Amino acid sequence: MKAFAKILIISACFVLVGAIIAGVGVALGAKGFVFDREGKIITVKGEGVGSSVEASEKLEAFSEATIDVKCGKVIVEAGNEYSIEIKYSAEELKPTYAVKNGKLEVTSPNGGFFLNFGMFDFDKNYVKVIVPSDALKNLSVDSSAGEVDISELTGTSDGTITVRASAGGIDIENVYGFGELNVKSSAGGVDLEGVTVGSAVVKSSAGSIEIKDFEGSLEADSSAGGVEVSLRDGAYSDAKYSVSLKASAGSVEVDGRHIKGSEYSFGSGSKYIIHIKSSAGSVKFDTNR
Repeated sequence: MKAFAKILIISACFVLVGAIIAGVGVALGAKGFVFDREGKIITVKGEGVGSSVEASEKLEAFSEATIDVKCGKVIVEAGNEYSIEIKYSAEELKPTYAVKNGKLEVTSPNGGFFLNFGMFDFDKNYVKVIVPSDALKNLSVDSSAGEVDISELTGTSDGTITVRASAGGIDIENVYGFGELNVKSSAGGVDLEGVTVGSAVVKSSAGSIEIKDFEGSLEADSSAGGVEVSLRDGAYSDAKYSVSLKASAGSVEVDGRHIKGSEYSFGSGSKYIIHIKSSAGSVKFDTNR
């Protein structure tokens, strides 16, 4: 009981401190605060309603990209050129970017994390990177608060895509050929569609996982949410795939058929290994054979 009481007191203190910071921020006309890597607090006031800080530029060619933003949406999609488009309603949050030695780096100023007072529209603040569909070998995206959308990219077997989102959904569509795909969402759902890779690891701490039209090895794990996976039409065979499914607190379904029990395995292949787990939710798997 004493330990529990301590936890309650500490939690109450955090809530109180947060309320005080938010009250001070609103009184100062702030949209939020940035806590930088040194622990300094930077007030984010932004500009007037309807105004924004924008940048749009064609870039020199690059084969690698690292995008690390603290707030706002991140979009990476295929086009006919190398370019970047940035739109932010607060100068304090506008990321910087540069291409050096064939690598694009996009970073938020000050680092740390962003505390939002509910007046910052993440969808209207974004970074959009456009590349030719087969240009990227490696891509890394890290978003603290905002959605991540990646689409229409074709990579190579030694290439990697890594995506992390602390608070926001992740959507990846029509991505082919990369050797590895690593996706992690701390608070938000993950949606993949039309993805063919050597292997993929997809994890969500608080949110559902939905994967459609997939081919490759897969580890999918949701701590609090259901997991639904369907393979590309004609991709499955017992000789290629080995599948194991587990729902600790939910049902298991394969090709529309309810499975008795919380675990089920099938297939004898070794080319593609699939492990799917939900700690608090159902698991559905469709072979599409």
